[in-house]
Amino acid sequence: MSLLPNEFPNLSTSRLLLRKIVSADNTAVYSLFSDPAVMQYHNLEPFTILEQADAFIQRVTDRFSRGEGVRWGITQPEQGTVIGTCGFTSITSSNHTGRIGYDLQQAFWHQGIMSEALASILTYGFTVLRLHRIEALVMLANGASSELLRRLGFNEEGILRDYDYWKGNYWSLRCFSLIAPEWQWL
Repeated sequence: MSLLPNEFPNLSTSRLLLRKIVSADNTAVYSLFSDPAVMQYHNLEPFTILEQADAFIQRVTDRFSRGEGVRWGITQPEQGTVIGTCGFTSITSSNHTGRIGYDLQQAFWHQGIMSEALASILTYGFTVLRLHRIEALVMLANGASSELLRRLGFNEEGILRDYDYWKGNYWSLRCFSLIAPEWQWL
């Protein structure tokens, strides 16, 4: 049984609207995922054609429909353009666990946008979905992401050696987690 609702949940913060990513967002999604700097620590190669953005949008739509995860488009309400994405890349109903993933256009780095977006989805995960554990896996060299998670209250559990394979290499990943009893209202 899925923990996710049938209707896609929009979330809002003081500066952001987190909403469903739709086919009309394909150009913005392409712009985001075709940037080598954004994709440096991602398990995908940078997009080279617009159809890859269409396929990404379809994958996240299907994942939500199956109750396996939810990924929001991060927008500033006055513009409405997707500037990043974040969400639960997987949700395991049997043990109330979710894994998060996130990305943001370079022009919006170091402005607190991802902190604000992630705080919103953590609140949603713990209060609405009733998750007990939220985790994130981060490439060892991605210090900015590791620091972001620490600021949000995540604990580093350790390094998963040669945990995953993409871009022709095995990658060791830092495992971070935040559990419901430790979570603070952000």
